[in-house]
Amino acid sequence: MAAANSRIPQRGECRGLAPSLRLLTLGTPLLVTVAREPLRLRTRKHFALLIRLAVEAGKRFTRDYLMDLLWPAAAAPLARHSLAQALSVVKKAVGREHRARDKGFEPAG
Repeated sequence: MAAANSRIPQRGECRGLAPSLRLLTLGTPLLVTVAREPLRLRTRKHFALLIRLAVEAGKRFTRDYLMDLLWPAAAAPLARHSLAQALSVVKKAVGREHRARDKGFEPAG
């Protein structure tokens, strides 16, 4: 049974984010605050990265896995740089209080 203060996510909403943010994934992806203000990300791949990480919040993904997922045709140095940039953009948009690493999880490499 769910805790009294827990909330069941609506259809198309990822569970991994704190209640002050909502990630809507049906149709055009949208990250919004409780006040329904949209938070912008630079590219669709940034949203794809956020969605992948939020769907299984707390799960460890290797950098190689994420690079292959999002930049399969890119040379490793370019893919690594693109991933670093994307992670930076996502971290900035989501904020420190919502990042799993700050809640006791470490990246897998």
